[in-house]
Amino acid sequence: MTLREFIAEKRNTILEQLKLHQKPEGRILSEHFDEAIQLPIIQLGAIRYTPHGVILEYSFRSEGDTQVIIIPISVHTPEPVVFLPVPHWVHAQIWQGEVKGSFHLASEARMLVDELVHDVFNSQQTAAFETQGDNPYQRES
Repeated sequence: MTLREFIAEKRNTILEQLKLHQKPEGRILSEHFDEAIQLPIIQLGAIRYTPHGVILEYSFRSEGDTQVIIIPISVHTPEPVVFLPVPHWVHAQIWQGEVKGSFHLASEARMLVDELVHDVFNSQQTAAFETQGDNPYQRES
């Protein structure tokens, strides 16, 4: 299971629990839960990452948006969460975007890094060189 799949599953499970006015799984990080659960509208909010879990935010509001309460709920992940940064050479040579990287479960991150190492050092890269067209510096076989 990927981190994205884990989060999707937990967000929906907790949302259903909240809609039924049940105490959700995970740890509620607000003293306003009892007040918030009385409000009629519940929406998914932001996701924050920690080294061993995620914090899922839920927005509770009244009709007409006169009252809004954000309730963060901490959920432990089945394994550590790691951040895979976009390498500096990608920013310098390919694009100067705002993306800094992405979060993954440790095993998923290891698989992605291993896949990159394999693609760079162990696979046939001839297709990448062939797309350049006529290359006067290319050695002839």
